[in-house]
Amino acid sequence: MKHPDGHQMAGGRAKARREFFVHAVVYVAVIMLLILINLTTRPGTLWFIWPLLGWGLAVALHFARVFLLPDETQTAGPSASWTSQWADHNRSGTPR
Repeated sequence: MKHPDGHQMAGGRAKARREFFVHAVVYVAVIMLLILINLTTRPGTLWFIWPLLGWGLAVALHFARVFLLPDETQTAGPSASWTSQWADHNRSGTPR
């Protein structure tokens, strides 16, 4: 399995953060527009709450993926490199 180098991984993380911030800014702008439309046309019915909650959940999941969960290109931890070395050793047929 080919692993990207540190520069590629850092670039991917920076791109993911940038994409999240674009998503968040668009979300805030559109929700503010929807609130304005809702309150000027039908102030008695607050329908803007539904897109706020639905899209807000998507933004929260995007946040979790970018900032809280491990990067998909990273290994699963120290044991991952040990297991790949063990598998390589056993594939080579070298007796113990």
